[in-house]
Amino acid sequence: MTYIATRRLGDLVWVRVRNFMAPNIHQFTREFEDATQEKAASRPVVIRWAVPIDDTHTWNMELAQVDPAWG
Repeated sequence: MTYIATRRLGDLVWVRVRNFMAPNIHQFTREFEDATQEKAASRPVVIRWAVPIDDTHTWNMELAQVDPAWG
């Protein structure tokens, strides 16, 4: 399942795509964007894997790309 969010700022349109691969993988791109200039698409920076333990508990593991330039 893919979710798409869009925002418009003047002539620029920011599109964020996130993926959910049932039952347990999620991929996310960067959430913070100033939308001041045209930019190429970026790859997912967070991949989360969730494993159900029982009816009320889930074990989560997350891999994240961190770029020092993001501050």
